[in-house]
Amino acid sequence: MLDQTPKKSDDIAHQLASRIVRCEVSPGEKLRQDLVAREFGVSQVTVREAFLRLEGQGLVFSLPRRGTCVASM
Repeated sequence: MLDQTPKKSDDIAHQLASRIVRCEVSPGEKLRQDLVAREFGVSQVTVREAFLRLEGQGLVFSLPRRGTCVASM
């Protein structure tokens, strides 16, 4: 039987996506894993998973050795 419980990373991705769509964070603004992890009380691995979901949706982009930034709409 498959576990249908949403992952914490899905919840974080959804909340961050809402902030991005509502322009609460500016295009080009860097999203810091450590701060997001602290805000949601999760590990940075969980935040990385959320960032990957957002990147797949085109809401953020990743720069090697620089981090994750909000994409332009």
